[in-house]
Amino acid sequence: MIQLLNGDSVATPEQFVLESVDAEIFPLLLVWLLEWAGISEDTWSNNRISGHIQAEDLDQKRLYDLNFTLDHKHVHEGLYQRSVDLQYRREIQTNAPPDKKPHFRP
Repeated sequence: MIQLLNGDSVATPEQFVLESVDAEIFPLLLVWLLEWAGISEDTWSNNRISGHIQAEDLDQKRLYDLNFTLDHKHVHEGLYQRSVDLQYRREIQTNAPPDKKPHFRP
């Protein structure tokens, strides 16, 4: 399970503001996408990286399927423009037999 903490309490998405992901935090969040997708560190500096993550939240009985593309463009003298396109799908697990459920890796 992943949680963002706000002091001693768990932060909820309603507490986030767009400005909370700034130039200092953005790379740290991207590293987790790359790590979870199993993308080799040798390719992290490429101009474009695409990845896929599948996950299961056992407590909430939800399945997640995430696709992302990272773009890294040199603008001028050490200035870079970085962007991420993230698309995800969430499914609620049913009581279908195990062989009929979608199989997502952890």
